[in-house]
Formats: sequence, structure tokens, C-alpha cells
Amino acid sequence: MLAQTLIDCRCPKCKKGSLTLDESILPVISKDVTDGQEIQEALLHCEYCNTLYPVVAGVAILVPNPLTYVAKNYSLICSLASQYISSLMFDYWSKHLGIFSENNTSSMDWNYDDPLSLSLYIFAHYDKITEFLDLNHPLRKLVDDEYGDWYERLLNLAKPYLRQQPKVLDIGCNVGGLIYRLAYLSQFVYGLDYSFGSVFTARCILLAQPCLQNIYHLHIEGVTYQERPISVERPNNVDIVVASAGNIPFELKYFDLVTAINLIDVIPNPDCFLDNVDSLLKNQGIFLTTDPYYWETDSSAIEQWIGGRPNMPSNEAMRTEVSKRFNLLEEQDIVPWVLRVYERHYRLYFNHHLVAQKR
Repeated sequence: MLAQTLIDCRCPKCKKGSLTLDESILPVISKDVTDGQEIQEALLHCEYCNTLYPVVAGVAILVPNPLTYVAKNYSLICSLASQYISSLMFDYWSKHLGIFSENNTSSMDWNYDDPLSLSLYIFAHYDKITEFLDLNHPLRKLVDDEYGDWYERLLNLAKPYLRQQPKVLDIGCNVGGLIYRLAYLSQFVYGLDYSFGSVFTARCILLAQPCLQNIYHLHIEGVTYQERPISVERPNNVDIVVASAGNIPFELKYFDLVTAINLIDVIPNPDCFLDNVDSLLKNQGIFLTTDPYYWETDSSAIEQWIGGRPNMPSNEAMRTEVSKRFNLLEEQDIVPWVLRVYERHYRLYFNHHLVAQKR
């Protein structure tokens, strides 16, 4: 976590208090980096409700119940980051949760943290699908040379409406591909995701913290993988935290642009989320969103869906809900999005893009 991120954060639980470093329980471990100061390990204290939020291997866990989150994701956190976690942090967890050695085997939370899923999304965010489809491949009719960089093409919809050097928040950022593209247009870009694995991976790729990740292993088939480079110029104006879309830990009316890519259909309350976006944007701020509307009751109750029900097509329902809060600027529908799983398995979605402006 970059030290400057603390200035812009607020408590996700009470939504009132600012966060400060608390050295009364654990010492702060930090180091100087080109972007300023990197907080590698610490407890952040809300001055209003006294909740403590851990920073683990540089990843700030800013969810309303941080110890519960750690308990559910303990095995994952250890598998990815144990070498960057001090014995004092392990002792703190042991005292407050009654577990914990580094060999704890509690189950992982959220399938986005699975190594195969992380590889799948690294490919989608940073690699080129056209390099893996020869000219005779059946998917070439959808993924031709004009398909290009899917995220860049999406971003091009919003570019004409962006203020110079905007402050940006990417909600549900996954492994950070859109953050990477936004960095070159922005003063600063924050990303958040509920998946510890995604945030840890994004920080390794984009900030080289707590370690550099410049390769990944692409699934070919079975137990066959191909080592692939991750070729990025690392930006110095981004940071990524663990947080939920329903409890966003940033100041209100702070952002010029908020993005939500393939998120609406995987959060518990999409309608409330749109209200949250409205509250985060400055006046005349821009909201960029896209989704294939793959609704499932595992993510949200049917009555919470924006569309997906008889006489309520998702594209029309989403357009209506967005228009209640924003002025609609751009819209594209039935936009192919191809997600590669392995050599013989691709998922095809048709997305609905919207660009809107806060009134």
C-alpha cells in the first residue's frame, strides 16, 4: 500500500473515520520506492469506530470485517504471501482469531483466487488472443485483427469525455489490466477487488510489490502450460486494495471517472452499487461500465437483478437504471468478449457498454 493512499481512504465500516497507522500493537514495516513510500505491513486504525485493518505483504484489506476476511482466506494469503508476513502479524492473528500457524488449511474463498483463474485473467488483461488463433480458427470471425485490445477499445468510448489528468477508481479491477491502460490518461488510478489473489497479483505486475511478476503460465490443456511474458511498463500512479463494491473505502465526490467492468452481475445489490458510484463521482464525472449480464443466484437474489426476468431485458433495465442517475453519453451492445480458458475451451459473451455522466 502506498503511503499516499491513506490520505484518500476512509473507513469502509462506519464510512466516517479516516485511517491512520497504528503502531501500538504492531510496528509499521515500510520501504522507500520510486512512487513514494510502500507500507508493507501495518495495522490501519479508524479514528471514529476503532476498527483495525491489516496491511499484509503490501495489500491493504479494507473490508468491514477484516479479521473474518483473513480467516476465510487464510490459506490463500499464506500460499501467496507468507514469506512477506512477519511473525508479529501471525501472532496478532493467532491471538484474535484463535488459529493459525502458517500451515493452517482453511479453505480458499472466491474462485477468482484459484491459480487457473488468475492465469485466465492475466491472459485476458495483458496478452493477445489473436496470437493464439490462426487465420482458419472458427473464432477468427469474431476475433479478427480489429478485435485488437478489447480493454483499450472499451476505454476509447469514454476518452472524449474525460477531464485532463482525471482521478480514477476501477471497481472490480481483477488483475489490473484496465488500471494499466488508465494510468497513462490519469493523475492517479485506484483499483479495488474483493479477491486477495487478484489484488496481490495486480500489485506484483504493476508495482512490482512485494515482488516482481513478469511471467505467467498459460494453460494449454491437461497439465500442459506455456510460460508467457507479461510485458508492461510499470506506472508510478496506481495502487490497488482489497475492498468490496458495497463498502468502498474512499472519499465521496473524489473521482472524475469510475469504471466497473463485468461487475454488475456478480455483486449482491447492483442497484445500490449504482447509487454508490453516483456518490463517489465529482459533478460531471464519468461512469464507464460493461457487462454480459450473466445473472446467477449465487451472486445476488433474483429480485436484485437489473433485468434478466420476464419482460425485463437486462440491457433495457440497465439503461433505465443508469439514466435515473446519470446522463447517458455512449452505448454499444452485443459487443463480443472472448475469454480463453484453455486451447480448446473459450467462453463467448456479448457485452453491453455504457458511458454516462453525473448530473
